Amino acid sequence: MAKSFEEWRKEAKKALVDLDMTNNEFAEKVGYSREYASSILCGRHYSLQAVQKISQALGIEPPEGSTIIAP
Repeated sequence: MAKSFEEWRKEAKKALVDLDMTNNEFAEKVGYSREYASSILCGRHYSLQAVQKISQALGIEPPEGSTIIAP
C-alpha cells in the first residue's frame, strides 16, 4: 500500500525521535532553517525536493508520488 503524505509526516517525526535528534540538529543536517524544516514536517508547506532530502536524511521512504525521475 502506498504511503500518503500524512503517513510520511508521522514516520518522519518518529524517525527524529528514534534518532534522538533535535529540530535544530535535524535542520542543520538537511541544510534548511529550523522553521522551514518544521513547516514541511508539520504539513504547512510541501516541496518535492525537501521531502526527498528529508526522507534521505532520515532513512525513510518518501510518500507516494514524490519520486523524482531523471530524464
